[in-house]
Amino acid sequence: YNEIRKFKHDYINILLSMSEYIEQNDMKGLKNHFESNILSLSKDIGKRDFNLDLIQNIKIPELKGVISSKVIAAYDKGINTHIDILEPIEYVSMDIIDLCRALGILLDNAIEASEKTSIKSIELGFINKRNSVMIVITNLYSGDIPPIFKLYENGFSTKGGNRGLGLSNLKEILSLYNNTSLDTSFENDKFIQILEIKN
Repeated sequence: YNEIRKFKHDYINILLSMSEYIEQNDMKGLKNHFESNILSLSKDIGKRDFNLDLIQNIKIPELKGVISSKVIAAYDKGINTHIDILEPIEYVSMDIIDLCRALGILLDNAIEASEKTSIKSIELGFINKRNSVMIVITNLYSGDIPPIFKLYENGFSTKGGNRGLGLSNLKEILSLYNNTSLDTSFENDKFIQILEIKN
């Protein structure tokens, strides 16, 4: 995010780097400089813009910390993350540690699954409803799709032995609450998790 801010701050200097080519009417040199330096820089900055500004709408510091770290981890693995948090999220009726654990499990699974797909992409959305907060996490999925009920069994994993604790832990966390629901579905190679927490 700081790199994007620095780029915006320095863009006048970047534009000035073209001025001597224009002064000399050196269109060939200008074209080469633009394609070699400026275009590649803008593409790199575009890849780095993972919508961290929208995370500012999360007003719960612990939750913002988990989301920020997971988005940066996804970026480091080459996974594009689209964030949709259009309204301030100021309150969620769930113990903050349990909420951070639950969201961490869902995002970790989305990141792991996305690493194995040709188009690496995750979508994260928070929706303020009248009586609840909905958290939607979507990622692409490749390979055979197991029955959904199997995903939540202790020890079951699509990633080999000695795994499969994440979603069973998630189920255990959510079982402590009577105001939460988790809807899991597959649609067109997309794995969709919707966690709703009633106020």
